[in-house]
Amino acid sequence: MKILFIILVLLAAVGIKLNAQSGLVLAAGVSMAYTDNPATSEKGKMISGFHGSLSGRIGSKSWYYKPGLELHVMQFYPEKVLNPFTYKPAMYFLKVPSQIGLRLVKADNFNLRVSGGFQFSFTLSIDDNKDNFNRNTIKDVQTGALLGAGIDLGPISIDVNFEKGLTELYTNTGYTADYLLISAGVFF
Repeated sequence: MKILFIILVLLAAVGIKLNAQSGLVLAAGVSMAYTDNPATSEKGKMISGFHGSLSGRIGSKSWYYKPGLELHVMQFYPEKVLNPFTYKPAMYFLKVPSQIGLRLVKADNFNLRVSGGFQFSFTLSIDDNKDNFNRNTIKDVQTGALLGAGIDLGPISIDVNFEKGLTELYTNTGYTADYLLISAGVFF
């Protein structure tokens, strides 16, 4: 709980505008994942979910730092189509991205950005499920490499990020999870 409080304080500090290009982004979006775990993966299907996030951008020139805090709700079982809002069993993750970004194009009402860094994920909760996934079978902490791109259209921010799992999600199996995250939000 202390780490969550520290993260929230740091994000609040980011909210102090250092200059015209620094600020916060409040966003929501869809999350898609693939894992090679046969219990939760089938060819041609993906695990889907949704997320809400608060991230910062610190820096007015071309380079900026992008910390964040995200809550992800991910289903256990795959489907052929993106279906993030079902009542099927889910896992709940707190993801903490830390990226360095570069503004490739800067205009008054348009920015094109790229970023890279790491993402740390903490398992918050696991719904009851038929395969008995629980706190003993899902790792409490995972890490991933994070690559992203985004555009700003005035105050509207659209981002696409890919997270390559670096540590296992399923305890003692070696199975990781890779994520594709699409977000839309408001920059203020």
